[in-house]
Amino acid sequence: GIGTRYNFTDDWHLLVGGRFTSVKYDKKWDDLKNHTSKKTLDLTKNHFAPYAGLTWDFAKNHSWYLSYAEIFKPQSATDANKNILKPIVGYNVETGVKSEYFDGALNTTVALFQIEQENRAIQDYEYYVATNKNRSVAEGKVRSRGLDIEANGAITDRWKIFGGYTYNKSEYMKDETHNPTSVDYRKGANAKPWIPKHIVKVYTSYELPLVAQQKLVFGTGVRYQTKTNNMYSRYNITTGAYYPANDIPDQKAYALWDANIAYYYDKHFNVN
Repeated sequence: GIGTRYNFTDDWHLLVGGRFTSVKYDKKWDDLKNHTSKKTLDLTKNHFAPYAGLTWDFAKNHSWYLSYAEIFKPQSATDANKNILKPIVGYNVETGVKSEYFDGALNTTVALFQIEQENRAIQDYEYYVATNKNRSVAEGKVRSRGLDIEANGAITDRWKIFGGYTYNKSEYMKDETHNPTSVDYRKGANAKPWIPKHIVKVYTSYELPLVAQQKLVFGTGVRYQTKTNNMYSRYNITTGAYYPANDIPDQKAYALWDANIAYYYDKHFNVN
């Protein structure tokens, strides 16, 4: 990868660069009985994926940023002709504001993001019905949008706290298949049902000094997420409707609490 940074003024900064990827797929068969082997080259692909970031220090202790990165991800799945699918391509764009308060005692980030991908491997249902073998097609155009909020800081020199909230919605951008499959690929369907739509995290820790450099650190926190389910559905040929598979139940919303104690003898040794 390569990159460079340019400062337009004391407040405006630009970062541009990219990542070069070279992919080569080949197959090799070894005939142990006849002591022969065969090797074929299936695909060679070179790609340069650019990225860019722009920041603006619009006020004291406040910065706005905008970032863009191209997505290029090779795949190993094959189609009905045993050809390797095209790489997943797309982009990731994010914008937000980072702020600092109370001389750095509190730092916050508010960000909006969008990720779009296509050429994702999905099942070739017609081929499966005809041959009872699994093959894929490069479709699966998906968009994810969301909001990410974080705040971390110190209430006192010994008492620290962190909080965060994430909202994420992923959906198919078009009908990927008109054949009945075990996955709902229709436009607007949830592309990642196993990822919760809402996540809330809160954590706090307190340091209790002992002697010399020794101290105890007590921490506790909670992580809450909304319900999730699996990607598989049942298909009703008569009504054309999808509904969740009965043998894989939904995971209901839940909160997970945790606590920990750490003993620090000095900066080189500690026990959790």
